[in-house]
Amino acid sequence: MPHHISDSPIHNIRAAFLAGLAEGFGKALLLLQDGEEPVPLDYRDLVEVFMHPSQIDDAIADFATRVTEALQETRYFEIDKEQTLLERLTFGASAAENEFRELSGYYLETDQFQRALRGEVRLVVGRKGSGKTAIFAQVRDRTRQLRQNIVADLRPDGYQLLKFKEMVLNYLGPGALEHTVTAFWEYLLLLEICYKLLQKDRIQHTRDQRLLEPYRRLASLYDSDQYVTEGDFGERHTIFLSLE
Repeated sequence: MPHHISDSPIHNIRAAFLAGLAEGFGKALLLLQDGEEPVPLDYRDLVEVFMHPSQIDDAIADFATRVTEALQETRYFEIDKEQTLLERLTFGASAAENEFRELSGYYLETDQFQRALRGEVRLVVGRKGSGKTAIFAQVRDRTRQLRQNIVADLRPDGYQLLKFKEMVLNYLGPGALEHTVTAFWEYLLLLEICYKLLQKDRIQHTRDQRLLEPYRRLASLYDSDQYVTEGDFGERHTIFLSLE
């Protein structure tokens, strides 16, 4: 809060304390400041400054995306209470996407999973319910444990893909079909990779001088794209299809 607001010092101290707790516990954090007053050095890089209330919407949109992703992350908890065999026994949900956070606790590492993890295959195919999503989730979680890896978690639903196919077939001839589809997906995937890079180094670039300027240039290019919108891959894909 600005200094001209009553009790702003007390409020700011309380907010800074809670922000420190959130940062220390690895929680998604949004720290807003009204106006460009000087920010204490120890949490300057964590503050989002807004000059008009309408700018809060953009900050909330980014924050909501980070909260959603945090809820989908795999976490491991140790339970000290000794359980019986029946209490420990679980068969899981009927679909892996319904329990991404618990899947690692009972997942059986099949040969298909090991081959995908080693990079021996590029596609995993199979009928509905055969375990494709489970393989994807486990390979994704294992791969992104290494900090140098960037994993783009893309999950477009079937309706969007069908709509895209119908739109392409209606408006394009056979000669331009392959080129247009290739260019579309390449452009969309590059945006997703850019988004993941900005997300992964959001805090790291403030602590590494080598990353600061490249990160800002990349963020400027990403924000200047007229088709960029916050949300997951499916939401951005829907925005693209609405431009027909």
